[in-house]
Amino acid sequence: MINKRIGFTKTGILKFIGHLDLLRTFQRAFRRAEVPLAYSQGFNPHPLLSFANPLALGMTSEDEYADITLETEMDDQELVQRMNAVLPPGLSLTRCVSLPERYETAMALVTASTYRITFPSFDFNWSDAVNTYLSQDQIMVRRLGKVRGRKQWLDVDVKSLIYQYEMTDDCTLVLTCACGSTLNLKVDSLLECFYAFIGHPEWLHEETIHRTHLYQTVEGQFAPLM
Repeated sequence: MINKRIGFTKTGILKFIGHLDLLRTFQRAFRRAEVPLAYSQGFNPHPLLSFANPLALGMTSEDEYADITLETEMDDQELVQRMNAVLPPGLSLTRCVSLPERYETAMALVTASTYRITFPSFDFNWSDAVNTYLSQDQIMVRRLGKVRGRKQWLDVDVKSLIYQYEMTDDCTLVLTCACGSTLNLKVDSLLECFYAFIGHPEWLHEETIHRTHLYQTVEGQFAPLM
């Protein structure tokens, strides 16, 4: 078995494709490209393919990752070229690297991500509103959680999950926040509470969200997954 990690982009109209559809798209593309993807054993075998951090519906990204296992060796560049020849517009492999026999999965490595959020070009002072909201001592977000085994909506302080932010122009926020299996901030939930805070909940989903980086933490510093 040969382990590899692929990097890819998801842009354009594919932001409307959910994670399960993305998984099926990749499975079909691997077959069409004749990439020898390995399958699990048992009654219901499935491809050995896992994603670092599923992208939320409606978002685009230029820095996504997935781990795959092949039955036989294949040149990294050839794999990229074959896949890009059959993937639909909006999906594109950017790189492929081989992994050792024992490795930590991309899903386990991810600790943070950076998003570029572009607000609608309304006659509104986005910079002051964002800075006022994110500079609060507490930033409360509603999240579905369990209390005594029962699911309930909880108000959770996510201030510590926001690592860095900057308004790069009048309408654009660049936000680096927790992302992963241990700590995770849902950007769409944060924006929902932000719009309520400024008194315009109806503006939710008017913005565009683009993920620019996924990170792992190496010696206290953010680093790429490859």
